[in-house]
Amino acid sequence: MLRKSNSQLVRMCASRQREPNPPLKSHRSLQPPFVSSQLYDPGLLEISVPPPSITITSLSICNNGLYLLVGTSFDFHYLLDAFDLRPVRRLTGHRPLHDRSGAEVSFTADSRYVVSGSADGAIYFWDLGTEKMEPVPKGEDGRPVRAAPTLTPTVVVQSSSNTGLDQGGGSRAVRFGPRLCVLAVGGQEVVCA
Repeated sequence: MLRKSNSQLVRMCASRQREPNPPLKSHRSLQPPFVSSQLYDPGLLEISVPPPSITITSLSICNNGLYLLVGTSFDFHYLLDAFDLRPVRRLTGHRPLHDRSGAEVSFTADSRYVVSGSADGAIYFWDLGTEKMEPVPKGEDGRPVRAAPTLTPTVVVQSSSNTGLDQGGGSRAVRFGPRLCVLAVGGQEVVCA
């Protein structure tokens, strides 16, 4: 997956494997100055042992270049520090799309909000604020020493029955268009607001 952020070309890749396979691990794109990391959330151990498996459904970098947004098919989306991939926040409150939609979460153009669709058809907004958020420290083993602080939605826009988003499909694709300040949401139909 290739994304352009500001004037730099950024290469992102996500895998369900705990460690890259040998040919990929030795590939020059994963050597310094590039960074690779396992998405490890110690808070998942509070849910079950072993922790539930997380499937990454989407990756995006905010326009200010500080954060990497990791969309998942689980109850959380993650905000990581874009430079060293340490967890910054865990976004909760939405109903996950367990069938791996891949486009249900994104940043607004000003990088202030994360917007996400949900299985219930609602649209969720998390306010990231204007201050830089510090990532969770890593232990000697390189893993985060604790779960990232949880951020709950600031605004929830419920789906009305005439949009088609609450009719069994949910809000599967959500994108913010900065030019005209338009929020486009798709489920079984496309709705612009």
